[in-house]
Amino acid sequence: MILRKIIGLALTIAIFAAALIIGRVLWVHYMDEPWTRDGRVHTDVVNVAPDVSGAVVQLPVRDNQLVKKGDLLMEIDPSHYRIAIEQAQANVAARAAELRMRRADAARRADMDSLVVSKEARENAMQTASTADA
Repeated sequence: MILRKIIGLALTIAIFAAALIIGRVLWVHYMDEPWTRDGRVHTDVVNVAPDVSGAVVQLPVRDNQLVKKGDLLMEIDPSHYRIAIEQAQANVAARAAELRMRRADAARRADMDSLVVSKEARENAMQTASTADA
């Protein structure tokens, strides 16, 4: 009878300890690796940063406004990007002019006699034109 009470007490303590350990492991797991079934997250404050930098010219949201996916949060000054596009277009035009010049130079040297222009100069002109084309 005493042995039965000791075994019952030991079994109860073991089950209680196992429950505490399992509860602790689950608590740590859910606190360190949270997840949701529906993928929704509730937050009060979110830091927002644009993909591109620039001066903000318009802020169409109010403080504490509920926003949805796709809502315009801020408008960035487009003048910097217009200037960048114009500079890129100017670079393209300059490179195209250089390519035309290099091709004309290579064609002119290819037409010249070998006494006037060396074979090396002709090959260099062709390589320079190929490089400009690349």
